[in-house]
Amino acid sequence: MKKIILTAIVGFMFLQSCKKPTPIYTNLNKIETLQEELLQFAPQPKYSVVNASEVISITTDKGNLITFPKNAFVDKNGNSITGNVEVSIIEITTKAEMILSNMPTNSDQGPLESQGEFLVEVKQNNNILKLADGVSFSIQNPNSTINSNIQGWNWIEKEESEVTTLGQNGTWTATEYAGNNSCDIFSNLLFDLSLTINETGPQEIWKIIQEMKSLLEPNIKKELNKDGPFDYVIWSTIESEGEIHIAFNSENDEWAYYTTIDWVTKYGLRDQETTAYTNYDFGEDVYNIGCEILLDSTFSFNLNPNVISLNFNTLNWCNIDQLISKYGASYDCKINAIGIPKTAKVQFVFPDLNGVLSSWSLKDEEFNIDRLPTGMPIQVVLYYKQDGKIMFGLETITASKDMNFNVANIIELDDIDALVKRIENL
Repeated sequence: MKKIILTAIVGFMFLQSCKKPTPIYTNLNKIETLQEELLQFAPQPKYSVVNASEVISITTDKGNLITFPKNAFVDKNGNSITGNVEVSIIEITTKAEMILSNMPTNSDQGPLESQGEFLVEVKQNNNILKLADGVSFSIQNPNSTINSNIQGWNWIEKEESEVTTLGQNGTWTATEYAGNNSCDIFSNLLFDLSLTINETGPQEIWKIIQEMKSLLEPNIKKELNKDGPFDYVIWSTIESEGEIHIAFNSENDEWAYYTTIDWVTKYGLRDQETTAYTNYDFGEDVYNIGCEILLDSTFSFNLNPNVISLNFNTLNWCNIDQLISKYGASYDCKINAIGIPKTAKVQFVFPDLNGVLSSWSLKDEEFNIDRLPTGMPIQVVLYYKQDGKIMFGLETITASKDMNFNVANIIELDDIDALVKRIENL
């Protein structure tokens, strides 16, 4: 049997801070603003009815692939969900959509460029569902260039009692998974499994195996001719661990693990270890060659290293962003705009990058932002209502700590549609 060397990637740098939206202040919440009216022009959810007991793959209107493993959902009491569920997805990919949806790309680590922002929700009989413990889903983005700074982020809402007067109602939290494409993720999972198989229980083993299954099943499940208790076996060699076999049964979540280096043998059903599988017929073999998978030497596919593939472990807002690291940063910035009320929305738009930064204000004529890329030309977009009229301003300013907006650039627009058109032309 052919042996293949798999080089595992073990070192990754992570951003250890939280991405955050514009702070929401209670003294503004009761004032109707243009931003609230613009939400009606924002991207709306798209719905898909799917079977929770099967692998779920949904391609969005813009070509992003969202994939859930089998049996991924539970209700609020932790009970497993079967049958049909409704998946709702809002997809935001342009600067105009970020502004209309009020979804900026501010970050504690600095400005971010977005590769896509997604609100993913799942319901059954109008009841909101959650991901089961240890389960994640993936978003693949085929439209962007891989960058080592790309990260996945989850929006974690706070309980009402945790929201302070001047605080946010949630936080952006970086996902825990290494790598930003299927090759990296799969290699790391295999390496992690080989290191922990003797030191952890079946529940922790299952979490890793479930991640591996979610990467493979959408690609090869239709090509399998089952001949034994397992659908397929991953068979690779890691220099320090010897020959490794990992077997899956996609119908009932059986799993098995075997390595020749120390003759470790484990067999289980989902997260329960049972007995050895020494005499079992493995059925189909899958060989892992770097990022290429060969199934029984007759079928192959690639875990494409040029496609962003990030895993998320929470259903809510899930973003794919990269840090704009080549620019310096000015901290505690403000822009002065004479005569402009604090209810105005002031946003900073990157002319050449896919990102929007949003400011906040505690007093008229002064708008604050935590951080801007020093010396970078930025479009400042300003809009508000005054005596029932829609006012709009646009000016390109060099980012710095203290800036001034020329109010001579403010014009009156005919209606909300005219404002939307201005935003879409940015």
